[in-house]
Amino acid sequence: MPGLCIAMLGWSIHALQNQSLLCASETTPVTRSTRLVTPHSLAQLIDAHWIGTDLRSVAEQISKQIELPVIIDRRLDPGTPVNLRADAEPAVDLLERLAKSLGVSLSVLHSSVRLAPETVARQMETAEILRDRDIQSLAPSSQTRFSSRAVLQWPIGAVPSEVVESLAEEQNLIIDNLTLIPHDHFPAITLPLMTLAERLDLLLGHFDLCISITTGDDATHISLVPLEDRQEIVRVYRRPLRNSAATARLNALATSVTIENGETDDFFFLRGSVADARLVERALFPPATVRPVKKPASDPQQDRFTLRVAAPLEELFVEVAGRLKLKLIIDRDSLARASIDPQEVIRLELSNATRKQLLDAMTRHAGLSWSIADQTLSIRATSMNPNNSDR
Repeated sequence: MPGLCIAMLGWSIHALQNQSLLCASETTPVTRSTRLVTPHSLAQLIDAHWIGTDLRSVAEQISKQIELPVIIDRRLDPGTPVNLRADAEPAVDLLERLAKSLGVSLSVLHSSVRLAPETVARQMETAEILRDRDIQSLAPSSQTRFSSRAVLQWPIGAVPSEVVESLAEEQNLIIDNLTLIPHDHFPAITLPLMTLAERLDLLLGHFDLCISITTGDDATHISLVPLEDRQEIVRVYRRPLRNSAATARLNALATSVTIENGETDDFFFLRGSVADARLVERALFPPATVRPVKKPASDPQQDRFTLRVAAPLEELFVEVAGRLKLKLIIDRDSLARASIDPQEVIRLELSNATRKQLLDAMTRHAGLSWSIADQTLSIRATSMNPNNSDR
């Protein structure tokens, strides 16, 4: 499976410190907001295949390939089986499809990718921008506290409130309302280097919370607040030409986003969430149409497969035959004579296996044999045809 890489996502927003920046005038220029950053690696074409693989394993495999943690929200079952395949598909589309298959959304943050309920996923992206803005407004010594980087880890059974308190104590920070974190126990985890702010919000997001920073005379205090309380950003954009296609697309968003006019027609302001900003930027700067590049035909016998599966025999062969682009014929009479139940669950774990190794492993323990001829995969009881063939 080709390597998949997602670069660290950096969000950028100009802090609108006072009202003068919100009003365009001859004496006070308006600073446009930097466009939201989308890593080029999210457009990389990838191949992947999981058959009945538990979500935890899928997340671990993706994390290893993209060198970025894939966080499973505590409300999701990490044992959920995943059936997903991609053929030369952009990384962002694959990740979004994985989220959709789970009934959740994808949240791409500075140092992690998160699978979470839709509202939480969107809220975390916006809260991250506001958190970074708050940190930038602090004194340099306080900024250093929140930007200090370290590995995030805790043992099995760790209590979330105790982990948060311990993280804060590393930088002599005070948390005012730690009791907002429900009592729970987490599985063990080890994640790569992150800033203190990222580590705190990564954990707090499991409980729909995030940090809010206030600075006192002698110490920096952290308040825990609901994610929903940190959901409004203000961004500044140059208005497109009146009769342009971009203006038409922008006008179509009038009922779904909050757009405010400045004192001149040159700029407008968006007041809302990161999701709203994405809609506006898609209207202003539509993605370029990319001509798909046809991949050279690959030798099916050189393909490699990685899977961890526990699925009914028939369901598994249907899925694999589809992946191999083969028709499937199951000799049900031979299975019946051999007392083999098509619904028998096959448990299998393979890594970097060839097509032959994959099919051998699938059939061996079930008392089956296989053959491929004329783009058709045939499955029958071993007693009817003990030899596997691929031609």
